[in-house]
Amino acid sequence: MKLEAFQNVLPEVWMNCVLPEARSIVPELPHDCLAVGAWEQERPIGLAIVRRAAGEETAHVVSLVVVEEYRREGVGRRILAGLGNLLKSNGIGILAVEYMASCEESGEVGLFLQAVGFAPPVLGVAVWSGKLALFEEMPWVRRMPLPRGLHVEPWSALTAEQHAYIQSGEENWYPSILSPLMDGSDTDDERSLLLRDGERIVGWMIVEPLDANTIVFKSMFVHASYRRKGRGIALMAESFRRFLHDPTFENGIFFVEGDNADMLAFMRKHLSRPNMREEGMWRTFKRL
Repeated sequence: MKLEAFQNVLPEVWMNCVLPEARSIVPELPHDCLAVGAWEQERPIGLAIVRRAAGEETAHVVSLVVVEEYRREGVGRRILAGLGNLLKSNGIGILAVEYMASCEESGEVGLFLQAVGFAPPVLGVAVWSGKLALFEEMPWVRRMPLPRGLHVEPWSALTAEQHAYIQSGEENWYPSILSPLMDGSDTDDERSLLLRDGERIVGWMIVEPLDANTIVFKSMFVHASYRRKGRGIALMAESFRRFLHDPTFENGIFFVEGDNADMLAFMRKHLSRPNMREEGMWRTFKRL
């Protein structure tokens, strides 16, 4: 077996070793991508592609594939070793990986990565996906009205003053990862909700379409003083009820940050169904 490094162009013969979600960046590799492939008797049998943002010490794996009949023979280990040498020669000191597995455990991929020197994976985001009609089977969706004094309105009603207030609160009273004002967002302004207590903004539910049939519940936030009273669950129920009467979308995808233990526990207890798919996006890294 021999290794080959690629920059700028990935030959067509390697396309079968590229994950579907990464094919948009090949065969013309962007300037911030590097790749290492493994040959066996002139046949490509494995490939890793990484991406590095300008000036950063960390490279992120965007695709890692070993042809099925060559797995468990050390091919992946040798590709990653060759990749590590290539990255170090380009001034990169950390290799990071994100991958999907069970929501409950990091799986075989996690075991493999730890065996080749990566840190134990941690759950970054838990993901549920399924039919919106499943909300009908969840009694809490119908039984959790917003309490008197709290109001919701579509995100399109956001005023310039409210926008400035939310913007000033980032990393103050809410974390940036839950910001509803992210640049480039495809927020659905009519289906996303703004939560108010009188004139005070105390939370939001941001949704955006993934495709013509699927809506993504991208982020939800409720101010800490209201969260302790279950107002976040009430906001979620209000949003879910509205989708039961909205024929536009058939499917939904829901995200919860891996370090949000209370919400993870709630979702596992109240959202999980046999027809609801549950996955976890796991994160790990290795110092080169």
